[in-house]
Amino acid sequence: MAGKLREISVWDDGTGTGERFFCMTAEPGGSFEEELHSLMDRYRESGGDGGDEFLLRFHVSDPARQSELLSRVVKGRRSYVSIVGQPPANGSRVALEAWHLGGMLGKSKEETEEGTVLVARRKHYRLFLAGRHDQMQEEFRWLDRVAAAQGGTVPALVHRTWIYCRDIDNNYRGLVEGRNESFDRYGLSPENHYIASTGIEGCTETPGRLLHMDSLGIAGLKQGQVRYMEAPDYLSPTHLYRVAFERGARIVYGDRSHYFISGTASIDAAGNIVHPGNVKRQTVRTLENMRALMERS
Repeated sequence: MAGKLREISVWDDGTGTGERFFCMTAEPGGSFEEELHSLMDRYRESGGDGGDEFLLRFHVSDPARQSELLSRVVKGRRSYVSIVGQPPANGSRVALEAWHLGGMLGKSKEETEEGTVLVARRKHYRLFLAGRHDQMQEEFRWLDRVAAAQGGTVPALVHRTWIYCRDIDNNYRGLVEGRNESFDRYGLSPENHYIASTGIEGCTETPGRLLHMDSLGIAGLKQGQVRYMEAPDYLSPTHLYRVAFERGARIVYGDRSHYFISGTASIDAAGNIVHPGNVKRQTVRTLENMRALMERS
């Protein structure tokens, strides 16, 4: 039971509009197929196979070889499925995270050669997830079309992006420049706020593709429902070191809030690296920064 509590987080007010979050890692030691089937069995047994599944993201060790089998296993799911090449830390070959939304009034999914879009309708809002594999600026140009189809623009509707970049040590500068230029095109600035975002190592099943971006948009929000997270006494604004994204965004609903924290590192209020070369102390500082962002929003 203790293990399941760590793997599943539930918010439920008894109205049928609750949410569940899953974070599960396979037990290492088997083949990829064995680990995947065992993980999916555990996910189903924990209640993770219902129609309220909104997002299902897999982290795998070798997407080029594993995506074909994984795609067969999840074929037919009406949720947004994302596959990222990020080996689990425990030595296994696959992990998953999932987000379930209760009270959906409808759900539609469109998959084309350009990308995948999932739209979930709730009483007052529409949430959509969108993703494709391309270069940074092309990702945002395609997202422009997705946002327009939902009746708005990227700056108005999109509140979180997850950007996975192959060989990020060599390609991070291009990622940052592409994202900065896209945000400049939207007219975003430190004064009127950027979008919460993460740029992190991760690859797709196609070696020639450098990027994959998942994006979350919400239609139906009113002024004041989006609050940007900051903790200037702990970590600096990103623009101080010429990177454009918000530290985090809090979406405030009538009965709950969603907190979307961007990629966060071991830095201080001046943007300096804290505890260089010491991964344990850097991890502690990163968690302290995340806690500060949560407490101040």
